[in-house]
Amino acid sequence: MKESKSGLEVYESGGQEIITQAQGLKIMDDESRAEASIFTSTVRQALKIIDDTLRPDIQSAHELHKSLLDKLKCLQSPYKTAQGIVDGEIKRDFMERERIRREEERRVAEAEAEKARLEEEANRKIEDRDIDGGLDTFEAAEKVYVPPAPPPVQKTVGSATIRMDIRVECTNLLLVARLVGNGALPVDFISVNTAVVKKWMKANGKKSLPGFKVTEVPVVTGRAR
Repeated sequence: MKESKSGLEVYESGGQEIITQAQGLKIMDDESRAEASIFTSTVRQALKIIDDTLRPDIQSAHELHKSLLDKLKCLQSPYKTAQGIVDGEIKRDFMERERIRREEERRVAEAEAEKARLEEEANRKIEDRDIDGGLDTFEAAEKVYVPPAPPPVQKTVGSATIRMDIRVECTNLLLVARLVGNGALPVDFISVNTAVVKKWMKANGKKSLPGFKVTEVPVVTGRAR
């Protein structure tokens, strides 16, 4: 029998009362055990009525939600593709300019190192009383051209801003697990899906598993009255 939406008012007003009744129900003998069985069946019936009453509206809302998401995806798809293409070109251009800047930095460092080496060599010659050789080497050091340090690559182009980030991929899960076990990495680095573990244990007839605490727990099932 299907309740009208207005008929749900009885369940709205009786919610706290049903909890109070449940809290007051204690099984002490066969009579109270039977009472508990009837009570849980009655509650299941209430749950079914509430579900049957609201499920059509929920389904309609779900279908509308799905339809709007499909439309959103359809409308945005070409724009996201275009954005990805241009963003990829912006990133390629940035990385190329960054490569050139690093190459210029490398040349500056090499020139500075060569200049410093010649100056050190000139000082050593002078200390060894090779004055002419020292002066010649100093002159050679002065001729070493040290280019100016390159400016940082501009990270803002119009309204687009570029920032460097990192991408992390796990390439050796066993190594990560060992490092977590040794305390070298936080335990949060590994997440155990106990639902998958439970399914695997039941499928393979396992009653225990190293590293897991397995406890048998009762599950109440029943029919609505």
